[in-house]
Amino acid sequence: MEKLSEIKMHSQTWRQPLAAGLVCLVFVVLFFLLAMAGSQGVTRTLQAFLFTKGQNIIENVEGAASEKIRYLEAVTTLSSAPALGIGALESFYEIHELLSASLIDIGREIDVQPGIEQSSKEDLQKIAETRHLAGIVLLNRHGIIKTSGLQIPRTVLSALEPLSTGKRELIIDFDGLFQNQKVTGLVGLRSQNYDRSIGLLLDNETLGYWQSIISLQAAINEVGWRQGIRYLTVMDSTGNQVAGAGQIPDNLQSIMKRFEAVAPEWKILSRPERIFEVTAPIQLNGSFSGFALAGIEMDGMDQITSEHSKTIFLSMGLLICLGVMAMVLLYISQQRHLSYIRKVLQELHRAEHFAALGRMGAGVAHEIRNPLNAIGIAAQRMQRNRNRFSEPSAGQQDSHFIDVIRDEVRRLNLIVEDFLSFAKNRPMPRPVLLADFLEDIIRLMSQEANSKNITIESNCNPADIEIEMDPDKMKQVMLNIFKNAIESIRTKGKITVSTMLLPEKKIGIRVQDTGAGVFPEVLETIFEPGYTTKDKSLGLGLAIAHEIIRAHGGEIQVSGKPGAGAAFMVVLPFTHPQQKKTGHQS
Repeated sequence: MEKLSEIKMHSQTWRQPLAAGLVCLVFVVLFFLLAMAGSQGVTRTLQAFLFTKGQNIIENVEGAASEKIRYLEAVTTLSSAPALGIGALESFYEIHELLSASLIDIGREIDVQPGIEQSSKEDLQKIAETRHLAGIVLLNRHGIIKTSGLQIPRTVLSALEPLSTGKRELIIDFDGLFQNQKVTGLVGLRSQNYDRSIGLLLDNETLGYWQSIISLQAAINEVGWRQGIRYLTVMDSTGNQVAGAGQIPDNLQSIMKRFEAVAPEWKILSRPERIFEVTAPIQLNGSFSGFALAGIEMDGMDQITSEHSKTIFLSMGLLICLGVMAMVLLYISQQRHLSYIRKVLQELHRAEHFAALGRMGAGVAHEIRNPLNAIGIAAQRMQRNRNRFSEPSAGQQDSHFIDVIRDEVRRLNLIVEDFLSFAKNRPMPRPVLLADFLEDIIRLMSQEANSKNITIESNCNPADIEIEMDPDKMKQVMLNIFKNAIESIRTKGKITVSTMLLPEKKIGIRVQDTGAGVFPEVLETIFEPGYTTKDKSLGLGLAIAHEIIRAHGGEIQVSGKPGAGAAFMVVLPFTHPQQKKTGHQS
């Protein structure tokens, strides 16, 4: 029958591991689906972050450019220039320098165009409109050669006269010398290859346009350019690039001519490297309307998504490994469970063996006890007779042997008592307050402990724990544990008694000493009959204590290391006095 049950247990060994493996497989699939959804969520979050970053860059450029234009207007009107401070004045002169340089470059480009002197007024006006100028004037040393359709004021001709006469090479005026005139700005320069001069005229509209463009470029250089930005460019409403920085794509202008920026949007450009491009409209105080493009590098985003994908697959691999480990651990756990069952069966057989041994010992004890009593009585009478009739010297010698007989009889009687205690371990329980019980034990052992310079500390909490137990037999257990603790301490030491509540309505009584400790190899055999470290002992003390505690429905445990003391833990079931009274009343 035992072989059949063991075969059945082995046949079911792999059922739970396989079930755990299937559960882990389901978890892996669910994890993969959730991880892919999470990966898409991470990608969307990163795209939203880059989109917001691009919008913030464009808004910062727009705000910085608008602020520079306000500085220009304030300084030009001279209304609040003193209150603006050095920074505003520096910004004003910076914009004017950049504006002058840009217009000078435009003048040089117009100067070298073939047939510029033969151009009609309409051609010059078309060039001026393309270049966002109010007008163009061509002069020789005798005066005006050609002009666009704009009527040239006398003040402008007077300002350009030093160029035609060769007295000056360059004239720049944005300081309001032409107030109340249609022309509000002038850049004139002598030709480097021909005997002529060129004048570029600006009115309020074109001057505002160029100030906006230069302010945008300065703002891009100051606040728009940062790490991770591949390019940043600004287009006008016709799709022409007016400001920018960075590695701008070659085909960007042709693309932007077909684009009308109404609201911010983004797209991903797949070139040799991926670019996250943000497009947003831009407005500057009514003087400029266009849109800006910010190309943001996606190396960081791609790296994050790649790392996230790696993490997903690594996690899946880890889950698979955990599933395999769970199967192995379940198999090992079942094997341990089977080993535990075998151990319990062995303990049962050993308990039956001890019970038989106890019954045999009880019979032997009963058979030996009566003769021992007779020997003891006879020895007492012999001693009285020898003391009465014998010589003093002979009486003394006989008394010595009689004392030996009595001591040996007493020792044999103690052995018999041990056998009887081992055999008769059925308790007669009654309710006992644990705190009072331990206080009595400590009071009994205090004198012996104090004589050996050993202190006993008590920490019994709570104090209202009531235990159903046989106080006489439990006193025998606790006295045995205390005596072992005192004997294990060679010099000054301490014994600590404490109680603690445990799960399942159990309480632990812990006796900790600072004595010689316990070797690991004897922890499993310390409660077996015959184990002892004393010369004149049968080794039944702890075995009897073990059987008494088991009869109470509890258990006893021991722990410790050599030289570090030992700790005995007695675990017993308990009931609360108030609970018990309530149940009795009901």
